[in-house]
This record gives sequence, structure tokens and C-alpha cells, in this order.
Amino acid sequence: MTCPKCGLQIDGTSGRCPFCHTEIGSREDSGRLPERAASPLLLIFAALLAAFSGLTIVIFAGFTFGYVLAGPQDSYVEAEDWYLEDEPSPFGPFLPVPMESQLIFSESGLSITADRLAVEDVWEPELSLTLSNDTDETVVFTAKAGSVNGFMNQMRIWQEIPPGQSAEGILVLDGYGLDLCGISTVRNLEVNFEILRGESQLPLLETGLLTVVTEAGEPPAPEAFPSRLLFQESGIRVSLLPIPPDSSVWQEDGPLILAENLTDQPVTLQAVHVMADGASTPASLYLEILPGCRAVEQLYLTRIYLTEDVALSAAFDAFDSSTGRRLLTTDMLPLNAPKPEADPIA
Repeated sequence: MTCPKCGLQIDGTSGRCPFCHTEIGSREDSGRLPERAASPLLLIFAALLAAFSGLTIVIFAGFTFGYVLAGPQDSYVEAEDWYLEDEPSPFGPFLPVPMESQLIFSESGLSITADRLAVEDVWEPELSLTLSNDTDETVVFTAKAGSVNGFMNQMRIWQEIPPGQSAEGILVLDGYGLDLCGISTVRNLEVNFEILRGESQLPLLETGLLTVVTEAGEPPAPEAFPSRLLFQESGIRVSLLPIPPDSSVWQEDGPLILAENLTDQPVTLQAVHVMADGASTPASLYLEILPGCRAVEQLYLTRIYLTEDVALSAAFDAFDSSTGRRLLTTDMLPLNAPKPEADPIA
């Protein structure tokens, strides 16, 4: 037979291996290793692991059951209301202005009516719309591009309308963008809606630029403000603006850029190369500007803080947004902004 411990061939009649002195049972038991008793610590660990696993399952099941009962939409609405109630909006203040209800689009069984502009008790200004769908399929209303008082603004809406129904939709204006442009009164806005098919999310149609006018009246004559022209070429004018000391924009993050599109086509402007003290540094500036509109944005430096002793320069590219055709490429231009004196834009 074979010793179960050392594996050597032994007689097996003596009851002990002559080589490793292991106790040997009878021939019937010689093929099995002696059983070992389970460690008490191992049994305690196994019991604790089983108890923890059971408690985890119970907690997960409780949360799941509560989520199903409450519903995700209700939970979101309650959280949003609590946030708006306890946290004042960092944007504005914006002046309330009346406006008449205006049918701004009606085509192919789809229509959009602008009803009212809300600026109080909201996080950002909101334009209430009546969206009607008289087609035989579900559609989704989204905003593709827009401007307020001639300045580009990142408006947003996502409203699904079943076939044969109407519903209220909220077009939210970008409060940060309004503050950046010094806008406190919404006098007019332009927006291009893109309407999608509900199931596939594929484009169904674009409305083109639609205009909504409030009763705020004509703006006052613009006041002169310090700025420095960077370049004007191919119908595109780009200037540097000062950042007021009380602005929410951090001057250390980069200079403030004013871009004006004087052409009859949408253009895209971007900073393609930025240098600080003669060394390349990452930065971000990408603007899509509608015809006849302006845009204000900060050239955001991602890795350095801008101080007065930093020599900053940048090169810009501009494209026709519709065709992708390059309109211009500039040399490296110094970006020493003028000193702030007041809010640069009335």
C-alpha cells in the first residue's frame, strides 16, 4: 500500500509508516486521508459572512421596493423643488417683462406658441410654450441654437408629445450666459427648434430661426466700454473685454472674448493655439454664432492661472458652420485685456 502522507510504498501491517511515522489505518481506510476537524474561527467567520450577505440583500430589497412605490419622476420633482427653495439662484437678477401670446411656428401638423416669460421663482429665465402635435407619430421638441438680445445663448428644451396631443413645454435660457453678456432684461430672443421622431430620435424637421418679442421696448443706447480689437476679417470681428471686479467670472481662468458675426451665414470660431510665456498651454474656446449675432465667452485656460505678468497669446480659426469652409486663420495675437472699469455690455 501507499503511505497517505509521504507517498512511499509500505507494508501496512504495522499500523505506522516506517519512513514518516504516520499512523496507518486498516487497508480499507488506507486510500483516504484522515479527516480534520473544522476550525472554530473558520466557523465563526462563515457565520458572520452569511449574516452580512443576508443583511445586504434585505437593505437592497427595501430600497428597490421604496423606489418602485415612490416612482423616479416624483422623486426628481421633489428634489428639484427642495433645491430651488433652499438655494437662491446665482444668476441675475432678471427683470420681469410682459409679453403677448405669439404663434411662432405652424407646419406639417406641428405648431409652437410662446405664451409667457417667467423670471421670478425660477432658477433661470423660462419661456413657456404650447407645443401641438397633430401628426400620427410621437415627436420630441429640442432647441438647436438661440440668441437673446442678439447674443448667443445655450437654450434647452426636451419635450415629448404623443400624436394628436398638445402639452406645455419649457424653454430654459442659460442664466450664466445672460450674466456673461450683462443681460438683465429679455427684449427678444431667437431660437431654432429641431423636432425629432419619438421612437428613433432621428431628425424630422428644423423650424429655422423663430423670433419671440417681449414688451420691454427698445434697448437704451449702448454705452461705450473699454475693449481692444483683436482682428476683423471676412465679416468676423473679435475683441477683448475687461472682466469687472464684481463679476462671477474668474479673471484667473482666462480673458473674455467678444465675437461678432457680420455675415449672413452661421460661423464657428475657435482658438487653435494658445501660448503662455512662450510655451503652449491647453485652452478652450469654441463659439457657434448665428448671422448678425454676437457671442461672449471666456477663453478658458485649463492648466494655468492667468496673472498680470503672464504673456498670453492665441491663434484663431473661423469656419462657415453650414459648409465647413475655412473663412480665416490668424497669426498669434497678444491677449492683454483692457483694464475693467464697468460692466462691459449694457
